[in-house]
Amino acid sequence: MPIRTPSSRQFKKVIRNFDKVLPFADFDGHMKMRRTDIDHSCRTPMCHGGWYASASKYALDDYTEGADLIAKDLGFRDKDQLEQWAQINYKLWGNKGGIYMFCNLHAFVEGNKSNPNVTLKDIRNWWAGVHNRSCPNKEPVECV
Repeated sequence: MPIRTPSSRQFKKVIRNFDKVLPFADFDGHMKMRRTDIDHSCRTPMCHGGWYASASKYALDDYTEGADLIAKDLGFRDKDQLEQWAQINYKLWGNKGGIYMFCNLHAFVEGNKSNPNVTLKDIRNWWAGVHNRSCPNKEPVECV
């Protein structure tokens, strides 16, 4: 059974949740995915799964719980199915790195930047682009 592309409503829910935590994502290193010593409410390596869990006011033990929340809000079974969708639908995702969205910031950049400086705002805007590419007949989501 093919994996269904999320609806505009589902994408917009995920983007709105990221909007809730953007004001708190302004400290140096807030997207260091391999850093575990950050004292912040998500208490995880700083991937967008951890930030999403914070936006959802969900207490988590592991970033994968936040990643699964994103996936479920998009209508997927879990983060693995979301990553698979991004890999298969790389043109909608925006590059061929979507399968690495919870472990590598290169999933959120165009081209081959060797050391991308990606913020949560950039990731939120990336999701806006995914929405706009996936739902071209719906009202587009603007970047912030």
